[in-house]
Amino acid sequence: MQLGVNEFDVGWVRGDMRICTLALLLLLVLGTHSTAAIFEEDICLQAEKELYSGRGIHLFTECLKVPELNKLEMAYAYYCRGLAYAYAREYYKSIVDFDMSIIINPYSSLVYSDRGNSYFEIGESEQAIADWNKAILLDPGNPHPYVSMGYDHYLKKEYVQAIEFFNTAIKYNPKYALAYNNRGLAYHALGEYIKAIADYNEAILIDPMLAWAYNNRGGTYSKIEKYQQALSDYNKAIKINPRLGRTYNNRGLTHARMGQHQQALTDFSKAVELESDNSEVYYNRGLTYNILGNHQKAIQDYIMAIRIDPKLSKAHNNLAFTYATANPPQLRNMEEALSHAVIAVQLTLGEDCASLDTLASVYAMTGLFDMAVEVGQQAVNLANRNGNIKETKRLEQSLELYKSGITPSGL
Repeated sequence: MQLGVNEFDVGWVRGDMRICTLALLLLLVLGTHSTAAIFEEDICLQAEKELYSGRGIHLFTECLKVPELNKLEMAYAYYCRGLAYAYAREYYKSIVDFDMSIIINPYSSLVYSDRGNSYFEIGESEQAIADWNKAILLDPGNPHPYVSMGYDHYLKKEYVQAIEFFNTAIKYNPKYALAYNNRGLAYHALGEYIKAIADYNEAILIDPMLAWAYNNRGGTYSKIEKYQQALSDYNKAIKINPRLGRTYNNRGLTHARMGQHQQALTDFSKAVELESDNSEVYYNRGLTYNILGNHQKAIQDYIMAIRIDPKLSKAHNNLAFTYATANPPQLRNMEEALSHAVIAVQLTLGEDCASLDTLASVYAMTGLFDMAVEVGQQAVNLANRNGNIKETKRLEQSLELYKSGITPSGL
């Protein structure tokens, strides 16, 4: 059974917050006066706090009720409320407000950039790309759409193209922390871990409060087995933002790799609390419960992971194995074990040794040794093709037992 993967954070661009929040507070404070009249740092900072607290939508709505707004002020107000909706994940409402801002003022690169982000969030990738291109056309020096385009390529696993877009964003804004953070992710995906860490270092230097960068650098440190550095980074990310469920998940994975399973369980449970719709955190906690011998809770977590993501093959595989071997024996259910073992093999198209091995074992435990031999041979052949000598030998030993009508010990 395998641990889940580290989860990384891509910095998602939501416009220039200093521009939009400053515009909001000036509108509220000045009423009918020009938004260019006063610039007060404390007002801007208060606006940012209000936006993240969830009051932004209300404040921007009140702003739009001011009857004497000129066109530029009204365009700003709709744009800012659109951002507030986007932060609240109400993307359809954000698009409506961005539309209104564009109707009033069709020349703002930022509005097109952020409307593209909202379109992307609801799965309208073609419209998103069109908006990002429009943003670049209006202002080639606006770095935000380049980061968004890079994010799109990153998700498509087109890492070289992603890096090119992040490079362009950095060219136009050498102090753009999110661009360095995201380029670090692409470098990590390419296995260029030194470059990834260098980019995370730069992002942190520019913005020491960027929790994403600590989380991601921790992921890269964990990948290269520098576990203490990874834990240190995860601790810093959590201190900055205690609501980062994926960081608790990642710290749990690192504890698990260090053999610290009780600490891992605590972190996975916190991750489940914060991200109850994330199949990976249930899977990881289920595996930890298995290791600690609590098979009943392991089964519950695997079932929840599958409920969230029915195609999570490793959860089907582990659930099958646990149903077949659980203690106390009353928890065992060979019918369910066989069902989930078959699903795991189907989902992996017969190209996963662990799933084939589990299915062969379950066949043997149910007395279907001919089937166990057939599937066990497939597992041996696959491991051999993959050049995994140690795994091939282990699977060959199990295969010989199946041929003799014996179930391997430990099952």
